[in-house]
Amino acid sequence: MDLRAEHVADPSDFDRIEQGANRRIQALGEINYAAIKAELRGMQRPVDTFVFNPEALAKEMARVQGYKDRAVEILGLLTENNVVQQHVVETLTKGWMRCSTTSPVAAREGEAVLKMWQFSSSAADAEHNYRYALGIVKNLESQLESLSRQIACIQVAAKIHDARFAFDSSLAMSGDDGGQGRRGDGDRVMDWEKFDT
Repeated sequence: MDLRAEHVADPSDFDRIEQGANRRIQALGEINYAAIKAELRGMQRPVDTFVFNPEALAKEMARVQGYKDRAVEILGLLTENNVVQQHVVETLTKGWMRCSTTSPVAAREGEAVLKMWQFSSSAADAEHNYRYALGIVKNLESQLESLSRQIACIQVAAKIHDARFAFDSSLAMSGDDGGQGRRGDGDRVMDWEKFDT
């Protein structure tokens, strides 16, 4: 990579810098924001956090993880796009203020903003879509955490209801059976072993 300082002496030099900035943006490739947003919007499906079925939970986690992997891939693309476009706007806006001979300073600032409005508009789109994708990724991460907690709850429940750990009410004293402890209904919950992973 051959880097060098630009020669900037007057507004005519600014045209060369503007062309370089345009080439940098074009190198990112065409990004179809509408298609990307539609794809991300399709990932916003609610998660049922009250499923006591390990197979269903595993399937749901796989679905959400797949969405997250794709969303992170999209976010990487939009992050680069956003960083480059924000840098271009800042460079060109401040650069024009340096080259412009308009007086006073406030007039040069306004002139720079108006002159770079197309770059600013493009950068605003880039930032909006970046933030949208970031929100989707965070939401999917939250869903995965919720599903993980649900699985942990099932594992705890499996331990509690496992025959090796189940409470035996026949060993307890009951006030309505003359002190002759009895086994109550529901002391064993059958088939919980399949939840114990």
